[in-house]
Amino acid sequence: MFKVCLVKKIIFLIFFIYIYKPFLSAATYGSDSTVAAELSYTLITDIENRIANYGLMGSGFSFFDSSISCSFDSIFPVTGGVFFNGGRLILNKDLILNDNSCIGGGGKVFGNNYKLNFADSYSTYNFSGLPAGNIGLLNTQSLAATANSIDWSYDNSYVVAGRIAGTGNELYIYNFNGSILSLGTSVGFTAAVNCVRWHPSQNYFAFGPSAAITGNELRIYSWDGTTLTQTGGISFATGVASVSWSKDGNYLSAATTTMLYVYSFSAGVITLVTSISFSGSGTASVSALDWSTDGSYIVLGTNGVGSSLNVYSFNGSTLSLNSSISGISVRSVSWKQNENLIAVGLDGSTENLRIYEHASGLLSEKIASRIGLTATCYAARWINGSDYLVLGLATGLGYEFGTLYVSPASYKIYPVVIFSTGTTVLDAMPSNNGQYLLNAMGSSINLYRINGSDLYFYDTSLILNSDSVISQNFNMYGNCKIDARGNILDLQTGQIQVGENSNLKIKNAKISGLYSTRLKNIANSSSITLQNCEMDLYGDYTFDAGSLLIKSDVVISGTNALNYTSRFTCSIDKNSSLSINNGAKFNYAPSAARNNLIYMYDKSSVLYLNNCTFSTTTTGILLTNGTLILDNNVSLSCAGLASSESIKFGSGVVTHDLNVILDSALNLNIYGGFEYNNVS
Repeated sequence: MFKVCLVKKIIFLIFFIYIYKPFLSAATYGSDSTVAAELSYTLITDIENRIANYGLMGSGFSFFDSSISCSFDSIFPVTGGVFFNGGRLILNKDLILNDNSCIGGGGKVFGNNYKLNFADSYSTYNFSGLPAGNIGLLNTQSLAATANSIDWSYDNSYVVAGRIAGTGNELYIYNFNGSILSLGTSVGFTAAVNCVRWHPSQNYFAFGPSAAITGNELRIYSWDGTTLTQTGGISFATGVASVSWSKDGNYLSAATTTMLYVYSFSAGVITLVTSISFSGSGTASVSALDWSTDGSYIVLGTNGVGSSLNVYSFNGSTLSLNSSISGISVRSVSWKQNENLIAVGLDGSTENLRIYEHASGLLSEKIASRIGLTATCYAARWINGSDYLVLGLATGLGYEFGTLYVSPASYKIYPVVIFSTGTTVLDAMPSNNGQYLLNAMGSSINLYRINGSDLYFYDTSLILNSDSVISQNFNMYGNCKIDARGNILDLQTGQIQVGENSNLKIKNAKISGLYSTRLKNIANSSSITLQNCEMDLYGDYTFDAGSLLIKSDVVISGTNALNYTSRFTCSIDKNSSLSINNGAKFNYAPSAARNNLIYMYDKSSVLYLNNCTFSTTTTGILLTNGTLILDNNVSLSCAGLASSESIKFGSGVVTHDLNVILDSALNLNIYGGFEYNNVS
């Protein structure tokens, strides 16, 4: 069963209960007096919303778009997906995500000093602004007859589309400038175009018609933005159901009614390598052909009498049937990048979207991924090697197009945005950068942007119970905390930035992928506190604004440099230590001429230099009050020679003496100006 809401003339899906309602200004989920379970996945479409004290969000929730605001007052954990899609979540209680739950996309969390506690069921959790996010229509192009097949060029610069036979041409090529499609050229064949698929790394695409045409049926075309040229092909004297390139582009597979072929590809020309018959196992379906990432397997779906899902082994010269599921009518297949999961779209079943795992010559269904989808699923394609699918369906359920999230831990499926086009969607294709979607809907193709966004946290504590990859911007405002519980916090593809007049404490984290300004204050009134953290320098990292406080033990390692260029203090708290270790470099280069910005409170504040380089510009540096430990190979380097430019231990005032401890294995090199000004 399903639940559908009519909002802004778009019919949206809420799983399990079918209900139509008009647009309302506010909605409450659950009750403040009795336990009230929203057993279905809930798509929140009203402007102002509230999840009540005893609201049990048993399957998660998502927001329609950035206009949505929802307060969370529930005492219960949330199970399932939570997708903000640019909207606002206001915490009036701690929000605890149960095992296998997830948060996707961008938006704003107003924490009110409550916690957002993430599940510990993931080996690694990826925070990504894309491909989650609400979907915005950019452009529509009419083909004047039903569109069958669409695809993107490898660099997302072009789109190819094929339609059924009719007045005019059947094959269309468009140029894409980032916002609109413009027709480059079109070709007529007096036969429907069953399939078009672009080469994964070159400007060639493969084409197959539904019936015999003059010349080759299986064709390779090149397109340079201006000129369309046929470079190779094969004559079958019959139609081509589907085509698919190996992920390295060295091979092309093609299926006719009962035969599967593999061709080698070079410079626009294809040459037959091998073929195999699947006669008796159904008829090859349009768009139901794909390769595993390593090129060792091909998955083929068929329909009709004997219909099945078949996986073939390919060793570079021969094909052999590896595994098969019979009795299912397959309309679409998509092999997940670098994994053994296959998304399968079916017809004629009460479960027309399924996830299968291929391993050791067997196909096994992930039953947890079933969502009761009864409409024919013409397209279910993985987006950019992510955990997201784009979906294209037949009419009948009140929705035909959208995106889904597949939990990598539980394989449960949650909708992100699903809506009605009012017309069957025969194909749906994500761009290779995960930012755009295409669908073949009726007689048109439609271009959408996935409106991913940053995550904004206000006065929120994040509890991370697994390794986490930050693949988007985290913007922290007010007083925020991140407790990584000893796990990795990977910033290689995203960043954390602290807003004006705001503070962020990161504790118990192994911060990796750190370079450039991936962890930063955006204003001089911003501050970051590191407590019990390890910082692995992936590249040269610059701390260029606001203040930094070191609490407990913080270790910096790697072979790159931490450039401290802020004109505000880096303070080492009492009973705390900052360690520069194992080839790392600490370069003191403040934007203001202040040599006293490394501040230590007392002798329990420790700066530990071990197998590292500690350098300063002509600003020089003055170290007082605390304890300095020098161990193994240490280089102290100063760009200046004058007293005002030098590295100074102690200020000449006894109460500010620096406690210096030299390890017996110390090999100390001093370059440039240096002064030892301790009194005692």
